[in-house]
Formats: sequence, C-alpha cells, structure tokens
Amino acid sequence: MSGLIGHTIYGLLAAKAAKGRGLAVTPIIKQHLPSFLCGAYIGCDIQVMPEAICVDTGRAVGFGAVPLKKSPLTGGAVRPWLLVHDGQMYRPKQIHELFYGRAPRLWLGQARRKPARAVGSFGGLLRARDSR
Repeated sequence: MSGLIGHTIYGLLAAKAAKGRGLAVTPIIKQHLPSFLCGAYIGCDIQVMPEAICVDTGRAVGFGAVPLKKSPLTGGAVRPWLLVHDGQMYRPKQIHELFYGRAPRLWLGQARRKPARAVGSFGGLLRARDSR
C-alpha cells in the first residue's frame, strides 16, 4: 500500500510492533507521533526528495524520480542532489531502495511471531508467506 494512507498505516503498525517488542524508542515515538507518522510518509517517498540543485540559485529542483537536464527555474545547469551521511553519498533512488517497503516485512513477521517476507501486493493489500 502506498501513498499517504498506506505509509501512515505502516507507521502506526511499526509503532505498535516497537511497543510489542519493548523497544526503548517506543516512548519517543509516542511523544512525537505526528512527526513520526509524517516521517513514515515523507521519509520513504522518492517523490518528495529533490532531483537536483539549480547551479544559478542553489535551490533544490525537481523530484527524485524524474531526471533533470536543466533547471526549471532558470534554464541553467543543475548538479545532482545528494544526501551525505557519515561520509557516504546517497541519491534519491538509493534512499528509496534502502528504506521503501521495509515496514510491512517487519510488522507481518512480528505479528505472527515468525519471520515473514513480502511476496507481492494485490489491490494495495500485502500478501506474505512464511520464509521457512
């Protein structure tokens, strides 16, 4: 399930799984639930990350899923947008591939108390199969 509703549901289910597992992060999630749920959506959606930086203005332009050859602001050059963390550089597509879709794998396995893996979706409903 994707979009605002799907990501929010995954965030709620992740919070529930964290509480069920007794994780130390649970009180922080509870205290900052609106921000946590915003992060569940925005943090995993490639569409909200910029694709590039306009060389002329220094402003972020475009969307992470759509390559840009020139700035929509000035028509000038662009340079790729990067997230730099701990000396590693990440492009939007890499961030998306790293995080997107992990929540259902976690909470489905936790809910059954057995490891599970996602095998596909149908009409927005996730199907899972035991990995054993």
